[in-house]
Amino acid sequence: MDDEPLEGSAFDQQSSIAAKVDALAVRARGGDAEARDRLYELLAPRIRRFTNRWRGRHLPDGYDMDDLHQEAYLAFAALLQEWCHDRSFYPYFLKVFPRRLRRTVWQLSRCWRKVEVAYVDHHELVEMLDSMPSSSSSDEGEEGDLEAEEL
Repeated sequence: MDDEPLEGSAFDQQSSIAAKVDALAVRARGGDAEARDRLYELLAPRIRRFTNRWRGRHLPDGYDMDDLHQEAYLAFAALLQEWCHDRSFYPYFLKVFPRRLRRTVWQLSRCWRKVEVAYVDHHELVEMLDSMPSSSSSDEGEEGDLEAEEL
């Protein structure tokens, strides 16, 4: 039995991948957008696994998987900025990202408020604005006044 590791073993490959991920993370943390996007692409399969755990679960009303994927990207970007160089990024990501995503979903489910947007016709809006009392004071002089013709 040979105790020496085989060249090209799975361990060597994982070490090589971890080194590449760390190099990208250092560049991305330094502001390199291309490195950040490349790192996200490399981690995307793992990120999708984490986000897909929420498929079919209760998400806040009006919130869908696309929204969750956007939140996952924001969580990834935040983790990247919080990461300390004293340890490898990938294990840090695997440990912290799922908890961060779970906390994000929890916060959204508690705080999400469906916003109702009312459509107001342009003419109605102009009438409403015209009927409002003027907020300009006589102290401002003519420089602070805006004439209707200028609009």
